Amino acid sequence: MQGINNQSSSNIFMKTNYTSNKDTAVSEKANVSDVQNTNSSNTESSIVMSLEEIQKYLEDSGIEDDTGTRAKDLYSLQEFIGKVDDETYTRMFDALNVEKNTSYASMRYSSFPNSDMLDENPRMFHAIIETTLAMEDTTHALIFTLDLKAVLSNQRQDNTSMGKSASSKPPSLDLDVDFDMMTLMGFLKKKMEELEESAKDGLDISEKNFINDYTALLENYKNVDMSTIYPAVNLSI
Repeated sequence: MQGINNQSSSNIFMKTNYTSNKDTAVSEKANVSDVQNTNSSNTESSIVMSLEEIQKYLEDSGIEDDTGTRAKDLYSLQEFIGKVDDETYTRMFDALNVEKNTSYASMRYSSFPNSDMLDENPRMFHAIIETTLAMEDTTHALIFTLDLKAVLSNQRQDNTSMGKSASSKPPSLDLDVDFDMMTLMGFLKKKMEELEESAKDGLDISEKNFINDYTALLENYKNVDMSTIYPAVNLSI
C-alpha cells in the first residue's frame, strides 16, 4: 500500500505550504488544481498533505467541513496516490470538495471502491470509478456501489462454500474477462430476465436506473485501457 508519509514520499510528491486567502473571493466549488503540482511526466504529481494541512486548505478555500469528516476523508483518499493516475485521483479529490456539506462528501467517499478492489481487480476498480463519478446524485452513486459490492461479495461467499478460494482467478490467462466480471454478467442476465417479465407493466424509476447504471458499468469496463491506468514511474529517481 502506498504510504502517505510526506517525508518518505518527498522524491515523488511535491509539498506546498498554504497561506490564508480569506480576504480573497473563492469559489464554492474548489478544484484540486489549486493545490496540485502536475507536470507532463506525472513524476511530481498529487500532493501528499498532513491532516492539518488539509484542514487549512478547506478553511482557506471556503469549503464547509463543520464535522471535520471531509478533511479525514481527503486524508484517507491519499492512499490512492501513486496507485492511480493523476487524472483519476484529481477527479476523486474534486468530487469530495464539490459536495455541499460533509454528509454528502462522506457519502461520495463511500461510493468509491476501496483499495482492496484496486489491488485485486484494477480494471473493475476503474470501471466503477468512471461509473459513479458520472452520477450527479450522490445518494444514487452510494446505493449503486453498495449494491455492486453485495453482488460480488455474495458470489465470493458462494465460491468459498463450494470449496473454491475466495480469490479464485479465471481458469485461463487468455480470458478477456476476470472472475468478478463473469459473476456480474451472470447476475445481470438473471436480473434482466426478471425485468423483461415485468416490462409489460412498465419499468419504475429504480428499474430504469438499474439498467442505465449497469449498462454504463459494462461499457466503462470494456473501455478501460489497462496500459494507461497506472501512474508513470521515473525509474531514474
